[in-house]
Amino acid sequence: EMNTKKIREHIRAVLDSTPGNVAVFTTSYGILNDILEDRGWVNRSFRIKEEDPEMGKSDVSRVLKGLEGGNGKNVLFGVMGGRFSEGVDYSGGVLSAAVCVGLPLPPPSSRQSATLEYMSQRFGREKGWRYAAGQPAVNSVLQAMGRPIRKEEDRAILVMLEKRFGGRTYSRLLPDNLVTIPCADSDMTGRLSKRFFTRYP
Repeated sequence: EMNTKKIREHIRAVLDSTPGNVAVFTTSYGILNDILEDRGWVNRSFRIKEEDPEMGKSDVSRVLKGLEGGNGKNVLFGVMGGRFSEGVDYSGGVLSAAVCVGLPLPPPSSRQSATLEYMSQRFGREKGWRYAAGQPAVNSVLQAMGRPIRKEEDRAILVMLEKRFGGRTYSRLLPDNLVTIPCADSDMTGRLSKRFFTRYP
């Protein structure tokens, strides 16, 4: 519950500082439901658009058209690898920020164990883990983070709510040109967000 509270505080800090639409991506629908169980914390100037696993292409297109209208601000809540985070073109700078919550590592299973064992035998233990688990999870985060940036001139603030990116195990799986700024708390997240949009209104 405390972790959910902190996640909400960071997201709220971004919402309070962002002039446009925001997308929030979690690792599962379970976490998404926990965050949205009580919606009173969401800034009232934002309309909530929640991803549903049963959504079809027409449903997603309808949500996207609502973003492009410029009629108020929206916050999208979806999952990494889901309808809102992959195969969707957020063109025209319709997203001002993206927040990624967690790291979608594959859950334990016989298939995952077999894949890890095969990769480890072929490439060694460290690279085997990277190819079978670490890199695919990081790539899923990067895919979601890239939703607001479709052209060179697009500007958006990208927030990763995941402590493990602060350690070398996962930070070295990020692109070399991706510069991250650690935030000690939600106040710092808010200050950096405001500073960003002052510089790139």
